[in-house]
Amino acid sequence: GRRHALLTARARRLARPRKTPDPVASISCLVCETAGELYALPLSHMARVVPFTRPAPVPTSNSALIGVVSRMGIFYHVYDLARLVGGAGADARGHLVMLRGTPPIALRVDQAIRVADLVVLSEADTSQMRTNHLAVTGFARPLQHELFNERTISLIDPDKLAAGNAPSRVGGN
Repeated sequence: GRRHALLTARARRLARPRKTPDPVASISCLVCETAGELYALPLSHMARVVPFTRPAPVPTSNSALIGVVSRMGIFYHVYDLARLVGGAGADARGHLVMLRGTPPIALRVDQAIRVADLVVLSEADTSQMRTNHLAVTGFARPLQHELFNERTISLIDPDKLAAGNAPSRVGGN
């Protein structure tokens, strides 16, 4: 009788509907590293990633704008992401992350690491964090906890990036 009761209880427990975990809202982004920090760009704004090639210099007062480069008939304004977010410029290596939109913008990063699904952190979780640029719209962590050693990733909105960083001319007509 005892064995039958245990088997019946086990059968009832296994027959209960399983709770499905609530879906977690995530966004697919390209995670890049520059100046020791991690930044994420939404895949929906990406055109391509290529090895860094030295851009043609342009006269400008914007220290983040390092030149222009042509790719498939499109001239991209190339910005150094480290300088853009308030850091020191890096050397001429790494990757160019080319973005869709107007004006066409490419970002020089130290390394385009990988595509990952990210979960945006709440305002309560990020109350102590500050952004250095208006294009950094929030912070996230990877959906897969083992990625990036639990480091926080800054989210970049490419639309806000373009709005505040149109190239400015120095002198001339």
